[in-house]
Amino acid sequence: MLGDLRPWDIVEMPIKEIDSKILIASTESLVHQAVYRETDHLAVVHCHPVYTIALSLIEDEITAIDAEGAFNLKKIPILDLKLPIGPREAAIHVPKVLTNYKVVVIRSHGIVAGAETLEEALNWATVCEEVSTIRYLTMLTGKPLLRDVSKEFHDW
Repeated sequence: MLGDLRPWDIVEMPIKEIDSKILIASTESLVHQAVYRETDHLAVVHCHPVYTIALSLIEDEITAIDAEGAFNLKKIPILDLKLPIGPREAAIHVPKVLTNYKVVVIRSHGIVAGAETLEEALNWATVCEEVSTIRYLTMLTGKPLLRDVSKEFHDW
């Protein structure tokens, strides 16, 4: 669990082969390996944030409605996979999306974020959940936005 991670919990694995470390690594190891092989990302974080998963069940992409989120992530694509849990299908589609985005959401499952460092990838996953939380809580009010910055970010 994220709050309990320690440096020794990070598992280094080969990028192309599957070795015995897969037994202690993520069940999504094949997705991580595919991202490393097919993108410029040097670090990958996969997590299961509540508000992002909730929005993935009702939206086809998550658009940031707050200024910070719109500036940093703008929109977050959602992949609708036949088998959302399990690495095979995700390993095909996630790297293609992460070529152009910092974060992708697998509908009903979780986030995959890529970056140069683990700290940066964790930051993008965190920003994604913050964007999702703000969007979700705002939707609960049922009130229209007074200002939709998502339509303005292309000018920034």
